Amino acid sequence: MSDKEVVRAIIGEAIGESEEGIVAVAYVVKQRFEIGKDHGCCAYYRKDLDEFISRQPAKKVRLVKQIWSEVKQGNRNNPVPGAIYFENVKQWKRPVWCEVLVAEIGNHSFYREK
Repeated sequence: MSDKEVVRAIIGEAIGESEEGIVAVAYVVKQRFEIGKDHGCCAYYRKDLDEFISRQPAKKVRLVKQIWSEVKQGNRNNPVPGAIYFENVKQWKRPVWCEVLVAEIGNHSFYREK
């Protein structure tokens, strides 16, 4: 998956979060890639993702690009070590597949396997 596509996925999932929340989602994506999983971002498959991204502030989109670049290189502190799942439990409730809670940041909860 190209960096451009990863950034699109992160924007779809976390553009409304704080910088720490965006970093956390980016680390989950990175950690999933490291164990051979896909990005895990359901928002990537939104039919209106292009339109959604076009409505976001350019400054925030640039921030997501910068964060992904830094996370990919390991140049950011990882607020969710070992997490390979996240969910907006404030909107969707805690899913049954959740394993061990690693952190709660903004609207997202982050989980690792047992």
